[in-house]
Amino acid sequence: MSQIVSVEIGNITTHAKSLLKNTITFESRIMEAQDQHLLDSSREIFEIDNKKFMLEMGSYENNIYKYEKKNFKNILHYAVSKVAESGNVKLITSIPANQYNAFKDEMKNVIMNNNKITVISDEKIKNITIEEVAILPEGYSVYKTTPKEFLIVGAKTIIIDIGGGTTELIIFDENGRFIYGDSVNEGLLNLFDKIQTDIQSKSKKLISIEDVRKFVDRELKVIGLNNYTYDSIVNEFGGKLINLINGKIPYLMQCNVIVIGGGAEKLQDVIKESIPHALFNTNVKSLCESNLTVAEAKWRK
Repeated sequence: MSQIVSVEIGNITTHAKSLLKNTITFESRIMEAQDQHLLDSSREIFEIDNKKFMLEMGSYENNIYKYEKKNFKNILHYAVSKVAESGNVKLITSIPANQYNAFKDEMKNVIMNNNKITVISDEKIKNITIEEVAILPEGYSVYKTTPKEFLIVGAKTIIIDIGGGTTELIIFDENGRFIYGDSVNEGLLNLFDKIQTDIQSKSKKLISIEDVRKFVDRELKVIGLNNYTYDSIVNEFGGKLINLINGKIPYLMQCNVIVIGGGAEKLQDVIKESIPHALFNTNVKSLCESNLTVAEAKWRK
């Protein structure tokens, strides 16, 4: 029996889960390992196509067409190998809702044209074949798996997915049917860029976007920034984002609203002020996990 695997590759983070393995999360950064990197035994080094790579090094690759990313194949293959054993897999993933009709087949072809996976990690070789791919509009599965008692029956529902490069809008009608998707070209990388500029102007400290993300998520301490705050930047960014979303969906306040993605927690307070009835799913793994739930229902019939 084929294994079922869900993988979500974002501009900032990647998530993967199978029915056998819990969700793994890592930054969507990968680079070829150099000799000096091999000296550090704490760093995972893995091999694909006779090249050694390491995770969470290099720069974020911001591309709204995720399957065109330079490292899309390597990130996908690594992610699948971490949650599946050697053998055949059925893969589910998603594409921005406004790209679904025009580009889902193109994305599927990219994956299936590279469906043979060989990854060497921890001296263990995994050989995996992706035999089938299902692609959903981003946010579709989150709506389908949200308990309906949390929603107003008979109202339209808008999913606001605040990601790294963009904010995706997924619209469902009053009967729960996917209508269409739209996109706002603002995401967390824009917010981090504003914080980066503010830090430099106030403290003369040069911090990469990748380190700004770690600083905001409290994974990195920067000497000299103990008293630095960026609340005003978050509030201004969130207010601008809400205005842009209202421009796309002027009837937003008449709908159920579910906010997901990496920005759901960071912008929760400012969004709540403008949309008091909004629901927030702050589990950044939720899209990957809900996709797997949909996949299991589809392929285990």
